[in-house]
Amino acid sequence: MRLRNANKWVNLLEKGHMTSLDNPEVRALASRYGDPNYLLTEDWIPEVPGINAPGDYLKDYAPDPGKYALQVLDKANKGTYEHYFPGAGSKITLGPAGAPSRPGTQ
Repeated sequence: MRLRNANKWVNLLEKGHMTSLDNPEVRALASRYGDPNYLLTEDWIPEVPGINAPGDYLKDYAPDPGKYALQVLDKANKGTYEHYFPGAGSKITLGPAGAPSRPGTQ
């Protein structure tokens, strides 16, 4: 994307990762509300063959992106999707201290 006022090009996405999440100002703002590593973690990056998943972009994805996406979502709904928490997302928990328990339960 070209920033007109800065006459500069920036990448918004890098292999499915939102690059703005790495911006120091974004991370500083997130730190006001908790651990930025936890708050800004991407737990699922949609797969695109040839970009961030095995396969050929032009053959497997480009002819019908909607059909491909629906197939991935169908796998997820059936519990057969093999990439639920790639990368940092695999470290996601219920929070830094874990989930609070209800009074009278363990």
